[in-house]
Amino acid sequence: MILKKNTSIVLRVIKKIALRFQKFLFSEILILGDSHVAVFDRPKMRVNFPWYFFNVVSVGGATASGLENPNSITQAFSIFKTNLENSKAKIVIVLLGEVDTGFVI
Repeated sequence: MILKKNTSIVLRVIKKIALRFQKFLFSEILILGDSHVAVFDRPKMRVNFPWYFFNVVSVGGATASGLENPNSITQAFSIFKTNLENSKAKIVIVLLGEVDTGFVI
C-alpha cells in the first residue's frame, strides 16, 4: 500500500515538472470557459497535439451573460481577464454558452 501511495506522489511530481517545461517548449493555446473546457486537459489532447501546450482556465458555472455582470457569483470575467493578460498565447479559445443557449431557447 505504501509503495502505491509513494509511486502516485512521484508520478504527480514528474507530471508537474513536465507540464512546467512543456510551457516553454511548445506553443501555448489559452482555453477559457466553463467546466466543459476540461476536455482540453486530457492526456489524449497532449498525444494528438504534441507541439501545443493547452493552458486550460475553467470556471465552473461561467456563462456568457454572466461575464458582463459585476456581481456574478463566479467572477469569471476577472479570472479570464487576468489569465488573458498574463498569457503569451497567440491562440485563444473561449468555450461558453450551454446555459445561455438553453435559457434563450
